[in-house]
Amino acid sequence: MTALAAEVQPAPERPARRPRRVLVAAVAAVLAAGAWWWSHPAAFRDVGNVVTGVSEPGVPAYVGVVESPDGAEVELLDVTPRVLFISGDAEVLVHVCRDGGVGVVYADSLAQSCPVLAAPSGPFGRNDQVVLEVVGEGGVVVVDGVEVTYREGVRRGTQATGLQVAVTIG
Repeated sequence: MTALAAEVQPAPERPARRPRRVLVAAVAAVLAAGAWWWSHPAAFRDVGNVVTGVSEPGVPAYVGVVESPDGAEVELLDVTPRVLFISGDAEVLVHVCRDGGVGVVYADSLAQSCPVLAAPSGPFGRNDQVVLEVVGEGGVVVVDGVEVTYREGVRRGTQATGLQVAVTIG
């Protein structure tokens, strides 16, 4: 009689999971670094010097706070003043001066320094400037620059920048 010999074969080996885990971790790290780079452009300078002004009640004061960045093509999406203190009925509005610039000027002399005052959105050209308008019947306004949300090429981000502003009305 012949005996049937059964060969015992070892179970097939599982593919190693360690290289796959390392690959997944490396891809995740590259994606995270890319997302951080994409969302953290730094076209503008940090918040800087202090500018002060005194305005008469009802007469707007215009203060240039951010100039266009050197060598960067930027599209403004939103600009918000970082108001630290405001008293009385004063208010702060944000504009872009197209093809001009101001230091601190008042309503009667704005046209000489700034030919076009526009909404703070769209292309931010090399001769443009973010300008704060401070107006009211009395009070004090202190602003710590502005928060600019912008696009630079494929990158998009928000950055605190500009001059610190203190205006007394009255």
